[in-house]
Amino acid sequence: MIGKTPQAINPLSAVKKRTIFFCVVLALWAIGVEARLVQYQIFKHEQMANFAERQQQRTIKTTPKRGSIFDRKGRELARSLEVDSVYVAPNEIKDPDILAKSLSQILSLSEDLVLSRLTAKKVLVSLKRKITDEEAKILRSEIESKKITGIHFVTETKRFYPKDEVGAYVLGFVGIEEDGAAGVERQYDRHIQGRSGFVSVETDAHGRPFGRFEKQPEIGQSLVLTIDEQIQFRTEKALHEAVANVGAKGGTAIIMKPKTGEILAMANLPGFNPNLPITKGDELKNRRNRAVEDAYEPGSVFKVITYSAAIDSGLLKPTDQIDCQGGAITIAGHTIKDGGRYGTLTVGEAIEVSSNVAAIKTGRKLGKDLLLESIKNFGFGKPIGAGLPGESPGFVGGTKNWSEASFGALPIGYQVGVTPLQILAAVSVVANNGEWIQPHILKQIVSTTGDVVFQTEPEHRRVISKSTAEAMKTILEGVVVKGTAKKARLDGYSAAGKTGTAHKYDPATGRYAPTRYYASFCGFAPVNNPEIAVIVVIDEPRLGLHHGGQAAAPAFKQIAEMALRTLNIAPDEINSDYPESDKPLIIDEHLPIEDDFGMEEFNSPEIQEILAKYQSTNSLTETDNQLNLSSKNISTDKTGKNSKNVPELKGSALSNRESSDTKESRVAILTFSEGDGSLVMPDLRHQGMRTALQRCRELGLKVTFQGSGEVVEQFPAPGTAISPGAECKVVLQKIQ
Repeated sequence: MIGKTPQAINPLSAVKKRTIFFCVVLALWAIGVEARLVQYQIFKHEQMANFAERQQQRTIKTTPKRGSIFDRKGRELARSLEVDSVYVAPNEIKDPDILAKSLSQILSLSEDLVLSRLTAKKVLVSLKRKITDEEAKILRSEIESKKITGIHFVTETKRFYPKDEVGAYVLGFVGIEEDGAAGVERQYDRHIQGRSGFVSVETDAHGRPFGRFEKQPEIGQSLVLTIDEQIQFRTEKALHEAVANVGAKGGTAIIMKPKTGEILAMANLPGFNPNLPITKGDELKNRRNRAVEDAYEPGSVFKVITYSAAIDSGLLKPTDQIDCQGGAITIAGHTIKDGGRYGTLTVGEAIEVSSNVAAIKTGRKLGKDLLLESIKNFGFGKPIGAGLPGESPGFVGGTKNWSEASFGALPIGYQVGVTPLQILAAVSVVANNGEWIQPHILKQIVSTTGDVVFQTEPEHRRVISKSTAEAMKTILEGVVVKGTAKKARLDGYSAAGKTGTAHKYDPATGRYAPTRYYASFCGFAPVNNPEIAVIVVIDEPRLGLHHGGQAAAPAFKQIAEMALRTLNIAPDEINSDYPESDKPLIIDEHLPIEDDFGMEEFNSPEIQEILAKYQSTNSLTETDNQLNLSSKNISTDKTGKNSKNVPELKGSALSNRESSDTKESRVAILTFSEGDGSLVMPDLRHQGMRTALQRCRELGLKVTFQGSGEVVEQFPAPGTAISPGAECKVVLQKIQ
């Protein structure tokens, strides 16, 4: 059988197949490349561009240029200046060890820090930002003389306050990135901040810079404030003198126009310079604006609200008489005393001598609901909204846990936490014929072209009637003319107001500090057409000068006279002194000072909690030259051991006890008469009763002894400035 021969293979066919195969592969590769190009150039264009930019560029964000801040008359209070920041390009640096030593000396930096940045694995590194003009001058000279490479200057902005401390608490300050950190700088940051600029540095494949592009920052809007720079400066000066005169730890003063709510000045002590950087953590705490951020219990100045509410509701007339019961009243089992043993007083007389008994009786007439409603109507318990950050709403005690004891506290300014600005706004209701006007610090916001883009329109509402306000004006004028605030009387102008003296709450003990006070005065002038309202609060004045009429009233006089003259307010007719026949009936032989009574009654759990929350604890440091007595009730039995079964004596109770009543010792708060503080309290410790009595008599002091044996404690402390006729307390104990 003959088989078939196999068919011969065509060589051209094999080549064709291989060609087709390679063409297909090439086509697929081309499609893949094209797809990847489409992906990177279209879908991931922005991402890849940013990646390339990061490799080839180094962008430095520069601080924005903030708008200026002006006072009401257009005087500049804050502006932004151009300054140099120093950056280094490590790849360009030669001999980093030698250069680090030189730069550390010029820029006041540690040598190790400078060296770490000169050798960093980065294109561009910040060495020091916002250097001084002197540092920039020396550094440029060093670069030029030594032909140094790799050091670059970037122009940034830095906030500058041309008046240094003046208005610091109002203006606030900014951080390193020029963002507002306090004051109006923070409150209106989004308006005045502006927009950041940038510097872009181009680099080659080896990371060496070869070019740069710079975009300048845009300026923000400007603020026009209500404050007057001259009045602000003089207010701060007067407050500084007042604090120094009474040996106080600090103080607050505010001036406002009661008809418009415009704040003309707001001062706090201690002050600070916003041009200086914060170097310690506690410095930030010391820059709190205590005029609006810290709540305190105001004491008797709050009686303005109590009496205004009672008169406005028709429960009381200015001519009504109130039996002050010899200067003592018992509330919920606790006795609260006046600064003097008063008989029957008219409403005006009761306010003039600051009778606690009369105010408490008035509060009882109002009742819980009307009293609380009136307090809130005057603006307490909520932020004012004055245009400053961190405003405290304060608190009103008794809203949750009302008790009978609340009638012994709220009407006289305890169990209520207020800010100085809240009190000023409330007293201004009387000055402004019964209408509450919202205090405010901002007048206008102005664009870069000079257009007004915002104008403050303050809230206003009626709180009391015009007739009630007129009656209270007359009464409060009496406080200045013949009451507890004679030292607030102005030269050339009539004035009205109310003093306050309040124990400070001590969060460390949960009780009221027996020797630390807030002394205050809040008033307005002239009486018939008030142009200004002023509050002065003195923090921890020296014992013996701690009453509102002693520590705060003279400062009010100085500040108010200055402000009225600066504003060109014409003097009004000065009222003559009241005749002797018009003086209130007082059982004591002299006019005593207000607010010396036992505060142990008001240490309720609710008040402890809210005071600890709202009151600044950094204002409670001990005063070295004052006797630190516990506010707890202490007595000494026959064995000399302490017991806790005898209540405290406060205020004038000391002078109403015979010195022979020495069976039990009682720690007491001392009452001082008005005086010039011309004496110094001697050291009676370790002396017997006879010797101590003789020394006190030689100085004309009234003394009350408690216990027997040697003097172990005295009140006031040795070295304290006192006045002739002052009362002092001496505790004796038998030494085993």
